[in-house]
Amino acid sequence: MMDAETVKYDSFINSLEYLVNAKSQDSTKGKFVTQWFADYYNVPGKASYIREQKQVQNRVTEQFKHGVEHIVFVCHVDVSLNGLAKQIFEYAYQELQSVLVVVSDNASLVPVNLLISSASDVSKYYEEQFPDIKKFELPKFEQPTSQLEVKESPAVYGEDDDITNIIILENFKDDEDIVTVVIESAELSLGSELIVLAKSLDFKVKAIWIVDSVEQQETSQKVKLRKAFRTNEVTVDELLESDFLDVSQKHVLKEKLGEISK
Repeated sequence: MMDAETVKYDSFINSLEYLVNAKSQDSTKGKFVTQWFADYYNVPGKASYIREQKQVQNRVTEQFKHGVEHIVFVCHVDVSLNGLAKQIFEYAYQELQSVLVVVSDNASLVPVNLLISSASDVSKYYEEQFPDIKKFELPKFEQPTSQLEVKESPAVYGEDDDITNIIILENFKDDEDIVTVVIESAELSLGSELIVLAKSLDFKVKAIWIVDSVEQQETSQKVKLRKAFRTNEVTVDELLESDFLDVSQKHVLKEKLGEISK
């Protein structure tokens, strides 16, 4: 029978392997890492897999918007770790206690860098389990900066920067924490995050939502949304001007907005 520490270690590695091997469209592939942090340390934690260099900035801003204490980035071996470090230092926030950087060559996982703001039980565990890891100090802050301002990083499309995690509605009420909507043209996964643009709200983004339940109907989905957190108000023009949408995504969004505005 395996001892508790071995189970804990294997659980962590298995959660990272799931993250790397899951389908790219799976918006919940980091759930086992999040569960590991909750089970063993009762703290919030997130993880993301960076397959190629062009994903680095989006992956960092996607994860940092949650304002959690601990984050793991698993990078394909071809991704520049210096480029990743630059983004981490640029977007770091006061509540961030540790960032573990793991390199993957599709056959193995090697933790290489640990960035910390102060010692914690999590960072101590990393150092114990991975003694060859390189340590770096995160920036210090005088004022809290939890959660990136959405104005700086307005795209919240899920792990693969997919515009399908933006839904556009005629009417929507964002003053409740739980909202049920019927969506005709989107396939949403349980636990995925999204932003809602609604004509009744002048297409302004004011919150990030999580899909709590999905009921498949004949030609639509009945979706229960839970408010994850409020954001600074972002207009659709700011969203369209952002670097987080490529040309084709902007074109699709403009078309959808044009249809609902008629």
